[in-house]
Amino acid sequence: MIIFVRKKRIVWLLFFIAFAFCLKLIFSIQGMPDLYVYSGDILFAFILLYSYFKEGVKKEDVNLLTAIATFILIYAISSYWSGSSMFGAFKASARIFLPIMVCHRLLFYSNTNIFYPLIFKLACLVILLGILLLHFGFVYLEPMYERYQWWPPAYFQNRHSTAYVVLSMYILFCALFWNTSRYRYSYDALVLIVTFYYINNLLGVRTAVVALFVFIAMRLFKELALSYFIVINYLLMCIMVFYILEDPFNAGFSEYSNLSSGRLSIYLEKMNQLANNAFLNWFIGNGYGSDLTPSLALGNVYLNAHNDFLSLFIEVGFIGVLTFLIAMLSLYERAKAQSRDPNFCFVLFVVFLSTSIISNGIMVRPIASYLFFLSIVALAKQPGLVSVK
Repeated sequence: MIIFVRKKRIVWLLFFIAFAFCLKLIFSIQGMPDLYVYSGDILFAFILLYSYFKEGVKKEDVNLLTAIATFILIYAISSYWSGSSMFGAFKASARIFLPIMVCHRLLFYSNTNIFYPLIFKLACLVILLGILLLHFGFVYLEPMYERYQWWPPAYFQNRHSTAYVVLSMYILFCALFWNTSRYRYSYDALVLIVTFYYINNLLGVRTAVVALFVFIAMRLFKELALSYFIVINYLLMCIMVFYILEDPFNAGFSEYSNLSSGRLSIYLEKMNQLANNAFLNWFIGNGYGSDLTPSLALGNVYLNAHNDFLSLFIEVGFIGVLTFLIAMLSLYERAKAQSRDPNFCFVLFVVFLSTSIISNGIMVRPIASYLFFLSIVALAKQPGLVSVK
């Protein structure tokens, strides 16, 4: 009877998780009131509270929850000390950690034989809904004018967020069919080409293209035994690089410099900002919003660091960055222990962190982040299935 009740609870839990995903995707369109935009996040938070209340806090949860609580406390203290918005600090913390907590908690239920079929259906539903909304935006929304040119309309908040959503959907697709040769060899290359076309040609987000390259390169590095996979994807990657640079051998400094979109100047200004920190601010940061400052090199436009770790260091200090890394390490250890393919799991974490080094990456884009961490859940072991060594 207890087993039956727990299985029934898991079914309902995943049903509400699926509903929260649908809310998050559907209400991410520009112009939506905040209540609608954050309705999915609110539902995710209530699901987590319900799960912790019913199942309790386990030993594996302690490090993650302690790190997150410390991060939020430091963020609140630094924001109060600097006179900035404490509510903004809580909202920014939720944006980063809610997807991580949902992933970590879902792994707790992965040892039941009903979990994987349900999570597989949930992931397929999310991908199909994402594709439907993406094309709805292309057809019915207004084009965007940015950086002196017109871009196709983007459904998911903005052009960059939409590109990272497409990237996360591709990674989720790869995770779902990680060990199915029919899909892995027949469709993976095709889906890769389509993903690249959307990210690079339609949306023009080069940092997402770089993240796609990192994902491909890491898979090649970790799967050297798959010669067919290596040849096809290596050729595709070379074609993509030549397509982006057009003439990479004759490209001058200015062509390569333009790829950074002014990031080098921004990084220098942020370093100068850090150099003016008081001693305490090196440890607890300068509070919420302190990273958004006018860039003299780019016409006094208010810009953040375009590097999530640098942004965290400015706003939450050394302690905040350290607690974030502890939280990620806690999630990685649990995900790796419960993954059918630890190598693939390692690749996912490298990709996640790399996007935050070169841009405002998946870490601060909740829609992409929820989809990305769902990939880790989709790789969880099934009862009776042998792990990949």
